[in-house]
Amino acid sequence: MKISITTNRLWLCLPIIISDVLDVTVTMLGQPTGYWKGSYELVREFNPFARWFMVIHPLGAIVYILLDIAMISFLIIMLPLILSKVLSAFWTIGSAKAIYNWLVGPLNMGWWISNLVILLPTIILVYAFDKASLNQTGSNVQSSIPSHETR
Repeated sequence: MKISITTNRLWLCLPIIISDVLDVTVTMLGQPTGYWKGSYELVREFNPFARWFMVIHPLGAIVYILLDIAMISFLIIMLPLILSKVLSAFWTIGSAKAIYNWLVGPLNMGWWISNLVILLPTIILVYAFDKASLNQTGSNVQSSIPSHETR
């Protein structure tokens, strides 16, 4: 099997990276004081995999997020383009939901700020989809109707 990594496909990984980094940041900010004093069992995290890493040590969150980004990026590169786009959107939306829940919940950032923060992964997702839709010549794939040039 030949693997061809194109820049277009790599753009779909960008929203994953940005939203995962934002997610782990707000997750760490939302941990109770006791967690930071060494009582790692007090971790607040719904994701069972991330929770397992974070119970070991706060640096476990970094290890988890790097593994998460690597795994999802690998799938985005390997899957057919339409499935890669679905996975990129699904993962970004899921992370944005988690970011929002941390911001309006434990971090008490309010509705406006929370919505403005999740606007960032949304903008990056739309931009990445646009970049991933570019063909090899750099023009946007718009239509299959041939153009007529005038001379």
